[in-house]
Amino acid sequence: MKKSLTILLLFLISIPVFAQSQINGQVTDKDQSPLIGATVVIKGTTDGSITDYEGKFSINANPEDVLEITYIGYKPQQTTVGNQTSFSFVLEEDVEALEEVVVIGYGTAKKKDLTGSIALVDPQEMQKVPASNVGTALQGRMSGVQVSSSSEPGSAPNITIRGVGTIYGDKSPLVIIDGIQTVVGALSQINGNDIESMQVLKDASAAAIYGSRAANGVIIVTTKSGKGGKLKVDISLESGVTSVINTMEMMGTSRYAQYTKKLYENSEPSMPAPQWVNDAEILKTNTDWQSEYFRPARMQNYSVSLHGGTEKASIYTSFGYFSQEGNMPSKDFERLTYRVNSSIKHGAFKFGETLNINVNQKDYGRYGGNSEIFFAAPQMPVYDSENLNGLGKPTVGLTGGNNAPNPMVHELYDNWRTNFGAIGNLYGEATIFDGLIFRSDFNFSYDSFYHEEYLIPVDQGMAAHISRTTYDIQQINQMNYSYNWENYFRYNKTFGKHIVGGMVGMTVNEGFIRRTVAIGNDLEPGIRSAQIGVSSQAMSDRDKFLGLHSYLGRVNYSYDDKYLFTASARRDGYFLFSDAHKHGVFPSFSMGWRVSEEAFMQTLDFISNLKIRGGYGALGRNMGRNDTRMQNTIRYPWESGSMIGVGPQGVANPNLKWETVTQSNFGFDAEFLEGQFAITGDYFVRRSKDMIIQLDPPMNTGIFEGQWTNVGSMSNKGVEFEASWKIKTEGGFNHTLSVNATHIKNNLEHLADTRPEIVEENAILRPGSPVGAIYGRRVDYDTYPTGINPETGNIAYKDLDNSGGVDDADREILGSPFPDWFFGLNYAASYKNFDLTIFIQGQTGNSIINGAKRNLGGTNRDRNRLNWVLDEAYDPITNPNGTAPKISMSGNAANDLMSDYFVENGSFVRVRNIQLGYSIPSRILEKIKMDRIRVYANIINPFTFTNYTGMDPSLNKGNNADVFNLAYDNYSYPQTMSVNFGANISF
Repeated sequence: MKKSLTILLLFLISIPVFAQSQINGQVTDKDQSPLIGATVVIKGTTDGSITDYEGKFSINANPEDVLEITYIGYKPQQTTVGNQTSFSFVLEEDVEALEEVVVIGYGTAKKKDLTGSIALVDPQEMQKVPASNVGTALQGRMSGVQVSSSSEPGSAPNITIRGVGTIYGDKSPLVIIDGIQTVVGALSQINGNDIESMQVLKDASAAAIYGSRAANGVIIVTTKSGKGGKLKVDISLESGVTSVINTMEMMGTSRYAQYTKKLYENSEPSMPAPQWVNDAEILKTNTDWQSEYFRPARMQNYSVSLHGGTEKASIYTSFGYFSQEGNMPSKDFERLTYRVNSSIKHGAFKFGETLNINVNQKDYGRYGGNSEIFFAAPQMPVYDSENLNGLGKPTVGLTGGNNAPNPMVHELYDNWRTNFGAIGNLYGEATIFDGLIFRSDFNFSYDSFYHEEYLIPVDQGMAAHISRTTYDIQQINQMNYSYNWENYFRYNKTFGKHIVGGMVGMTVNEGFIRRTVAIGNDLEPGIRSAQIGVSSQAMSDRDKFLGLHSYLGRVNYSYDDKYLFTASARRDGYFLFSDAHKHGVFPSFSMGWRVSEEAFMQTLDFISNLKIRGGYGALGRNMGRNDTRMQNTIRYPWESGSMIGVGPQGVANPNLKWETVTQSNFGFDAEFLEGQFAITGDYFVRRSKDMIIQLDPPMNTGIFEGQWTNVGSMSNKGVEFEASWKIKTEGGFNHTLSVNATHIKNNLEHLADTRPEIVEENAILRPGSPVGAIYGRRVDYDTYPTGINPETGNIAYKDLDNSGGVDDADREILGSPFPDWFFGLNYAASYKNFDLTIFIQGQTGNSIINGAKRNLGGTNRDRNRLNWVLDEAYDPITNPNGTAPKISMSGNAANDLMSDYFVENGSFVRVRNIQLGYSIPSRILEKIKMDRIRVYANIINPFTFTNYTGMDPSLNKGNNADVFNLAYDNYSYPQTMSVNFGANISF
C-alpha cells in the first residue's frame, strides 16, 4: 500500500514536468517594429529569455505559468501560458517613462514642465562630427544657436545665442560643466565621448538664475556617471585624413610675367619690367605654393571608459586621446584627457565629485595671416641648398619687386603652447526631510600654460620683416584659476494636484590671473633661456578678473499638470563697480499652459501634447576695467628735449553700472500621433541697454585709454522653428527627419548723444542698422555697366550726395554681417543592423567682405594675383569691357577703398556630415561575450553649395571679435574635408 501511494505521489509531482512545453513568440511595438532585447521571464522565477534582433524569443513554460514581458520605455505585459505555444506581444509606450529630464540651473525638470526656452542636443549625434572643441558639434543642431568654426586644429568656435547682444567684449555664452561655471574655451578640455547631455538655456527666464554671467545665454554640459550593475567598458576608436578642398586659383609663372609687364609698363611714368620676365631659365620654375604648403593631415580620436555601480556607490572614469595635424605647417594640436566622476550614498547623505584633467599642446606657427602663400612669386623655387635654411628666397634678380617670403619659412618657426587644465566639483547633499534637500558645491577651474616662441636666423632676401640674424626667444608662463562656492536648499513636494518646488541659496565666485613674460635676444645656438641672451627683459603681473557675490532663488508651481509657473531672481555684486552701482538684481518669470490636458482636447486623439508658454527676464552684464591706473613711460616736453614722467593710463568711472539685457519669449511645443511628429516655435525680443562701451578720451587729457561708459541700446528680434518626424515601416526601415531654422533681426537703437555713430574703415555703428554693418562706396554700374570708368581705368563710384565729386560723404551701408536665416537638417535612417545619418546646415542673407578679392585681386602691386585678374583687368585696347581696374602702379589707390566691389553674398548650404554604420548582430555578440560592436565611415564637409568666391563662407571671427570686422574674411585657414573610420565597442 505504501509503495502504491509513493508511486501515485511521484506521478502527481511529475505531471507539471511532463506538461512543460516550448513557447515561441515575438515582441514588437505598435508599428510592428521588433523590440530587440526585451525581457521575457516566468513570473516569480529567474527563468527567462531575451528577444533577438527580430524581436523573437523561445522559453519553456507550464500552462499555469505567467509570462512577464518588460522593455525600457514601454508598459510591461503579463499573460498566462495556458494551452498556447505561440504568442505575439505588442507593447505600449510608457509616456511617463519616456519623459525627458532636463538639467536646468541648480536642478532638473521634466521637459513637459518647462516654461522657458531650452534646447536639447543629442550627444550621440554630436559625436558623429569629431572636433577638438565639442562646441563645434553644436553647429546647425538647434534653433537660435549660431556656431561658426575654423578647420584649424584646436581653435575655439564662435557661439552666439539669439544674436550678438553687445558691442564690446565677449559675446559667447556661459558654459556650465557639471555645475562648474566656465567659458566656451573650456569645451576643448573635455572628451566628447564623456558627455551625457547638453542643454542650451536661450531665453532670460531660463538663464536668469545664473545672473550676470548668463547675459549671452547658457550651455549646460553634464558628463556621464556610473550606472547600477556590473562594471562595463566602452571603447571608441576613430582615425581619418583631412584635406584642403577649396584653394585660390593663382597665376602661374607665365601669366604672372604678363601681369608684371603690364604693371610696370602702364605706370606713369612707364618703367621697364624686371629682367626675370624675359629670363627663359627663370620662367621654367612654376611653383604652386598652395600645393606645397597645404598638406593632407591625419586625425586620431581614441577613448576608453569604465563605469558601473550599486545603489550606494557609482563611478565613471575615462581616458581620451585626440590629435589633429594641421593642413598647414606648424598648426598641429594634441590633447590627453582624464575624467573621474563618483558618488556615494549613505542614508540621508550623498557625496560626490567630478574631475576632468587635460593636457594639450598646440602649434601656432608664425603669428599673423597667411598671405605669403598667395603673394609669393611662382618663379621662386621652394628649395635652394645655397641659402641659409635651404629654402628659396626673394631677390631682385629672381622676383623683381615682389618681396613676399618663401611661405615654407613658416616651418622654421618654433611657436607652441602647452596647457594643463583641471576643472572639478566636490559636492554634498543632505535630505533634511521628505522633499527638502540641502546641497553644497565647491568647484574650481585651473588653467596654466607655457608658451614659447623660438626664432632662428632666417635669410629671406628682400623680405626684411622675416629675415633675422640672431637666435631670439619669448617665454610666457600664465596661470588662471577661479573657484565657485555654492550653498542652496532645494524643495519639491506634491499636494494632491499641486506640485510646489523651488530653491534658495548663495554663491561666491572669484578668479585670478598671474602672468610672467621673459624675452631674450641674441642667444647662443641651442640655448633656450631668455636670461642668457645678450639683451633680455622680463615682466610679471597678477590681476583679479572675476569677483561675484550672489544670492539667488527660484519658485516652481504646477496645478493639475496643466498650469505651470516659474519665477526666479538673482542679486549679483561685482567688485569693479562703485558702491553705488555694485549690486544688480535680475528677476524673471515664465508661465505655461498644457492645453492638451484640458477636457475639451481629449477628443482630438491625434494631438499628443500641446503646451503654450511665455516669459520675461532681465540679466546683467559687466566688463572692462573700472579703476584708475598710472603708467611711468610718458614723455613730457622739457626745455629742448623731453623727460619721462608718470601720468594716468585710464580713469575710473564712478557712474559705471550694469549693462542690462531683457528678453521676452513666447512659444509653443506640440506633438502629434503619439510623438511621431513634433514641432516647437518661439518668438523673442532681446534688448540690451546701458551698453558698456569704451569711448575715446579727448586728446587734450593725455589719457591713453578711453573711459568705460554706459551708452545706447540694441535689440534682437527673432523667430525660431524646430520640427521632427519619425517614420517606422513594417519592413524594419525606420526614418527620422529633424529640421530647425532661425530668423534674427539685429538693430542698433541708440548710441551716445555726444557720438551718434561710430565709423571704422569697413563698418559702421549707426542707429537703425545692424551692428557692424558693412560701410563703403557704391560702384556706379548705372553710368558704367562694367563698373570701370574708361577715362581713368579705375573703379567708378557713385556720387550719392550729388556734390560733383566722390568722397567719404558718399558712403552708405552695403550689407549686414548677420544672416536673415540660419538652419540645420538631420536625417537618420536604419535598416536592421545598418544606420545612416546625413547632416546639413547653412545660412542665407548675410554679406561678406571678400578679403581675398581685395588683397589678391588688386591691380596695383607687384605680388602674385588671382588668375582672373589678367583676364578681367581693363585695357583700352585689348580689354575695353574689363570689369577689374587697369593694371598699373600709379593713379589707382582709390580702387582699394571699401566698396561693394568686394562685398559678396555669404549664403551657403553645407553637407556637414555623412555617416554609415553597421552594428554586429546580437547573436554573434553573445557568442563572443560582447555587448556592442559598431563600425562606421564618416565624411565631414564633403559638399558646400555657395556663390561666394572666397575660401570659406563660414566665418569664425572669435568670441571677442571686433564688431567692425564681423563680415571681413581674411582667408586665415582653408576649408577642409575629412574621411574617417571608427568603431564603438562595449563589453
